Amino acid sequence: MPAARVIDWPLPPDLERLRTLERWCRVLLELIRSRSAEIERQVRLTEAARNEPAVTRLTE
Repeated sequence: MPAARVIDWPLPPDLERLRTLERWCRVLLELIRSRSAEIERQVRLTEAARNEPAVTRLTE
């Protein structure tokens, strides 16, 4: 098994600020997932619309 890679990021030294960053990361991740799901829905709808037969309007 490869050795764990140590990343020397400038993170705050205290637990309170680390927890705050963790909460922000969770909020951002939820926003990203929500936006991704929205785009996936739009893509599916667009693809479905391309596959449907064209609807012609009846004139009187």
